[in-house]
Order: sequence, then structure tokens, then C-alpha cells
Amino acid sequence: MLSLLPKEHINSAGIYRISNTVNSRTYVGSAKKLGARFRSHKSLLLKGKHNSVIMQRFYDKHGAGFLIFDLVELCDEDQLLEREQHYIDSEQPSFNIRKQADRNSGIKRRPETIAKMRAMGKERAKTDAGKAHIALMRATPSSGNTGHKHTDETRAKISANQNRKALSGSNHYLSSISPAQAVEIRAFVPEKLGDMQRLAGRYGVSKSTIERIRSGQRYKL
Repeated sequence: MLSLLPKEHINSAGIYRISNTVNSRTYVGSAKKLGARFRSHKSLLLKGKHNSVIMQRFYDKHGAGFLIFDLVELCDEDQLLEREQHYIDSEQPSFNIRKQADRNSGIKRRPETIAKMRAMGKERAKTDAGKAHIALMRATPSSGNTGHKHTDETRAKISANQNRKALSGSNHYLSSISPAQAVEIRAFVPEKLGDMQRLAGRYGVSKSTIERIRSGQRYKL
């Protein structure tokens, strides 16, 4: 993916657009740090985990060379969703799965911005597309656990599991490493590539477990 974002705006907040040189499909989004969002899009597409299935399919078929990340406008953080929604409504970007700007946690908005967003939401709800969306949401059963009551047996299992997770060192319910072995692991000095993997094999655990033991995250003496 090619970035046309000016270097001086890498850490700026604003609205961006992802377009392509094959067809007219685009994606519009907002970010507190535009450079970080560009890198996030590249990483998700590379891993095949992008939230836009349509853009992921385009990437899988054509590759990254046909996608262009560009700046639309700079704006204050508390105006990001309002401006993003403006461009989603006006441009109808087909790479966007959701047609409503998502909430960005941690952003404090001005009262007038909140009022504008509520007014825009009410106006969208009056349209045919808005009414159809509301009807669909009401007809779709919730997958959450709202109102679900656990049995006494289930609550006891949950409580026991939480108590086990609170233990550390050789008392941890998943631990297969003794205190003496943990000391040996921490004292080990790798000399060449592959030593950590061989150490993990010696104790019958994963390499990541060995690394967490050495850093003090996995095993507390």
C-alpha cells in the first residue's frame, strides 16, 4: 500500500481515504495518529485479518501495490467521528463495511459535537436505509449473556478457577516447573541461535514460557 501522507502529518489527527487504481472502490476512516493507522491497515491486510472483507479480498487478488492511503483533511480529535461520518455519507465508500463511524475510546467531545452527532443519527434513522437497519437489528437475536443466571455449581467452578489463576510459581495450577528448575532457567546464558528453543525442549515447555520465566512474568519465586 502506497502512502501519500505528508511526513509532517504522521502524528496528526484527521480523516483519511484508501483508494485503488483498479476501480472506484474506496475506504474512509479517521485516526488520532494517521501514520499509526496506515501501518495498522498494512499489517491487518498482510495477515489477512482486515475488518473490511471487501478490501481484504481486493488485496488478496491484486496485492498491496494498487492501494493508496491519502489524507482527506486534518481536524481536532473531538471532531473525528463527525467528519468521518460526513465523508461516509457523502462518498458512500464501498470498502467500508459499516456505514456509521465507530466510537474512538478515550476521545472527549465537545457538547456541540455530541449534539450534532445525535441529530445526524436521528436523521439517518428516518431514511429507508436507517429503518431497514433498525428492523434488522431488532429481528436479530442477541448473542450476549444479558439476563443469564449461572447455577450454583457453575459459580463454584468460576470461583475455583479464579483462585487457581491467582497462584504463582510452583503453586500455579498450570506449572510444570519446580523452583530449582526456574533458577536454572534464569541462570542460563544463551550463546548461539537456537539455544533458547533447545532449553525449552529440555524442560518440556514452549520457548515463550522460557522467556517469560527468565523475565519474571511467568514464574514468581
